[in-house]
Amino acid sequence: MNIEEIIKSVNKSWPKNYIIRHLYVKLAPFLARDIVFFLASPEQKEYELEKNINRFPFINCSTLADFYINLFASFNINAIKIEATKTKIPLYAIIAEGDNGWFYLCPINDLLNNQIGNRTSHFGELKSNNRDFVLKEYPFLTILSPEEIDRIDANLGIKNLVYFWTKLRNEMFHSNHFYEYFHVNRNDSLEVIKAKLGFINKHLINIPIIPGPLEREGYYCYLIRRICRKDEKESINVSLDLTRIAVNVTDYSSGIPIYYEERTIFSENEKLYVLERKK
Repeated sequence: MNIEEIIKSVNKSWPKNYIIRHLYVKLAPFLARDIVFFLASPEQKEYELEKNINRFPFINCSTLADFYINLFASFNINAIKIEATKTKIPLYAIIAEGDNGWFYLCPINDLLNNQIGNRTSHFGELKSNNRDFVLKEYPFLTILSPEEIDRIDANLGIKNLVYFWTKLRNEMFHSNHFYEYFHVNRNDSLEVIKAKLGFINKHLINIPIIPGPLEREGYYCYLIRRICRKDEKESINVSLDLTRIAVNVTDYSSGIPIYYEERTIFSENEKLYVLERKK
């Protein structure tokens, strides 16, 4: 499916909260942070925000908020773009009028969550870092409980991977299955990291649809946190090669850095990613 097909799949008779949720979750795999904007100087960012420069589907918090506000309006749903932080370059978010009042959502902060099938953390709730600031300006906002969001997702057929990610972490931390399967000593950091990066390459990097390089970098960081022990995580560095626009993973466990790079391949008209050790 594509963006237009996702939008056309909306039933206009759905409750407002359902429409908002459906579009919030389902459109995420087609969006990516605008790397030109996010790597720009603060002065350039201010200029682009002031001029509302838009490179959709490459987005920043402001252009993404505008996109959703206009989209919600096409379904007769009121929404407003707000400044969600008191900073020189603010975070822009949305408040939308749902079925039981106005509530907060921040699609750019939930972009990766939605792409990898995690629970959202900025839909219908405010985090401590900006709760007081937002509620001071908009004290009438309502809260959507996790139970209400789960009910909406179930009725919409939105399936997440929370159980999968939890089970994966438990298998990696509380059983010997991984080490037995790969025939590695769990105390041999070099062999364990090599095996885990191989596991990521073979089984994990193509599960979600993540088109943006900044989000792909974030996904690798997430995977490392999920499957690596503390000492292993301290030996791994994930970075974005700005020249090649490619995610790099460096393993420092042996004292001599071992470099891996993600690259794109095409197989039967399907875009896939592979993580390869660099020579």
